[in-house]
Amino acid sequence: LEVTAAQAAKIPPEYIRKQTLKNQERFITPELKEYEDKVLRAEERATSLEQELFNALRERVATATARLKQTADVLAEVDVLAALATLERFVRAERCAVGPT
Repeated sequence: LEVTAAQAAKIPPEYIRKQTLKNQERFITPELKEYEDKVLRAEERATSLEQELFNALRERVATATARLKQTADVLAEVDVLAALATLERFVRAERCAVGPT
């Protein structure tokens, strides 16, 4: 709650002065303070959980590094072959007859 300095004297005694500015004063109620603390704890918990999940993901990726590299190598080869086929306007291979016709 923010009021002018002139109105600050009219604020109920259970309100807690939080900040004094040049021409204004800010107050908070015990209920608002409790809610603020609850929100801050939730934000801290969310940040902590996010860090835990990120660390778990990093560990999973680290254990699959060799497989990921192998997959990346195969994809790179397919990409090069597809690019070369596109340059040559290759659509499909012609069938060649094997054996007597």
